[in-house]
Formats: sequence, structure tokens, C-alpha cells
Amino acid sequence: MANKQSCDNCSSPSNGTIIFKACSRCKRVYYCSKECQIIHWKSGHKKTCIPVNDPMRVDKTSSDLIENHQLMSSSSQQSKYNPICAICLDSLANTSYILPCKHTFHTNCITSLRSHKGLNQVCPLCRTNLPPSPEEAYMKACCLLKKSFNHSNSAEIQGMDVEIINLLNSSADEGFMFAQFKLGIMYFHGRGVKQNYVKAREWYLKAASQDHAGSQHNLGVIYNKGHGVRQDYVKAREWYLQAASQHNPDAQNNLGVIYHNGQAVQQDFVKAREWYLKAASQHNPDAQNNLGVIYHKGQAVQQDFVKARECYLKAASQGYADSQHNLGAMYYEGQGVKQNFMKAREWYLKAASQG
Repeated sequence: MANKQSCDNCSSPSNGTIIFKACSRCKRVYYCSKECQIIHWKSGHKKTCIPVNDPMRVDKTSSDLIENHQLMSSSSQQSKYNPICAICLDSLANTSYILPCKHTFHTNCITSLRSHKGLNQVCPLCRTNLPPSPEEAYMKACCLLKKSFNHSNSAEIQGMDVEIINLLNSSADEGFMFAQFKLGIMYFHGRGVKQNYVKAREWYLKAASQDHAGSQHNLGVIYNKGHGVRQDYVKAREWYLQAASQHNPDAQNNLGVIYHNGQAVQQDFVKAREWYLKAASQHNPDAQNNLGVIYHKGQAVQQDFVKARECYLKAASQGYADSQHNLGAMYYEGQGVKQNFMKAREWYLKAASQG
């Protein structure tokens, strides 16, 4: 407990005329002047100052110790059935977070502990280092993943993949939706783990429940293609709609495809074109090409080779092979352009170079 009769910085005693003021944040230390408060803050108090209402704060007064002891004693018989958090002493209920050392706390209490950079980032019970926060683990995994693309040594890449998966699992287990989405991708493509569409779907579902548009779109793909589930165009459309409502261009394009092909809906070129336009306005090459096809074939619009060529060019400039091929066909047939076999050959070569 701070001594109210002297300044915690210069130790000047009270002479009866100076009113010592407490630190407005922690209320534990007192100063004779604003200057002393600033000096004391910079010299170390900044690292030890914990707000009064912070769950990490424990004032070791006799009354606090007695109260905490009584609380612990009264709950000792129930702890095995109703465990409590050792930081705030409240029931863990359904908000528990288990550290690698197996000690359990409230997620918010661990988050608060991590936020205090001046405190040791360790378990309050056994002093084992805390794992990185979900954001830190995710960012580290992304950095490693990017770094792995520049490696040619398969053994090194495999070792990095193991660490990437561990970091993503650590982050995803704490509910970080970006890590859940990334794990879904890793399982879908079999990167760092054995390919598993079921697990990919599980992680996508967790992220999608937090309105992650990319996961909602990928769930649509899973049902659209029947990856690990029975092919279901109705469910695919439902997931695409959720993602498209968040302006996801891939989902908007895929909704266009569903209406274009009449998959579990009545074939509707008008609606297909509407969705393609939304996605194409976000420079989605699939949608730009599909919109070109609409104009090229005159589906629900007047056939227009000029507009078709414009759409194909936009997609082709992004390296889209189908559009490059379609441009080759237009020059070969002289559709909307003067027939030119040389240009046709150039576009066919560009498309062919991509396999």
C-alpha cells in the first residue's frame, strides 16, 4: 500500500499544506506534484500501473487476502464440479480457455493478461510461457506460408508446413475466423495435411458462422462440386447467396453460373447476366468471360460481338485462358473484327501456353 504521507517519486513528506494526489489509473501511488508524477511514470511506474477495474489487478491488502481465501475455501468442495478461473475467481462456465500447460482460465482473462506488455506473458499458476495470441499465431503462419513459396527444398517446406498447421490450429481453436478459413483451405488442397474435404468443410462452417464471406463461398463450392458431401445445388446456391450479399465476386459469378446452367433453378439468362455484371464490376475474370459468352451467343440479349470482345479482352488481360481462346476464335471467324489468322494464332498460343 502506498504511503499517503510521502511522495512516491521524491519521498518528500507531507507538511500539511501540500495535498498528495493519487495516480488516477491505479490509485496505489501518490505524488506531491505533476512533475513528480511524470518522472515516476517514465522511470518505471508505466510498466506496473494496473487499472483499478482490471481483472488482473490483485491488491494484496489483508481484507483482499481474507476475502479471496474465504471465496476459495467456500468453493473448494465444488471446484471439481464447478471449476473457477484462478485469475478472477469466477466460474469458468462455457468461456474457458485451456493453456498448453493444461491450466484453465477465462478467455477474456487471458486476453487481458496478454494486453499488459509490462507483465510477464506466463501462466499465473505455473509460470509457463503463454502461447501467442490468435492474431499473432495467424500472422506468423501467413508469413511462414509466404516464405515457403520461395523454398525449393522439399524437406524444409515440409518442416515449415508442420509449424504453419500448428500455428493455424492454435489460432483457429480460439475462434479466429481467418485462421479457420485458412485451415479449411489447407485441408481442401492437402497442403501440410492429408487432403480431407470433411475437415475442410468443418473449418469453413466455423468461419462462415462468423459471416466470413470467403468461407461461405467455399462451402458453396463444396456442395456445388460434391466434395466430401452429396452434390447439392440448392445448398450451394444458399451459401453463394450469403457470400454474394457481402459482395464476394466469386460467389456472385457462381450464382450467375447456376442461373446460366439452370442448376436446381429454372435457367434464366437475365439473372445470370445480372450476377455476372456485379462480379465483373469487381474485375472478376470468370465473370468477365462469362459475360462475354452471354453477348457472344446472344443469350437474353441481342447478339453483340463488339461487347463480347470487350469482355473477353478484360479477362484475357488478367491471363484468363478461356477468354484468350475465345478471342482467338473471334479473329479466326472474323466475328466483330476483321478476320485475321495471325492474331487468332497469337491468342491461341497465349491460351495454349497455360495448358
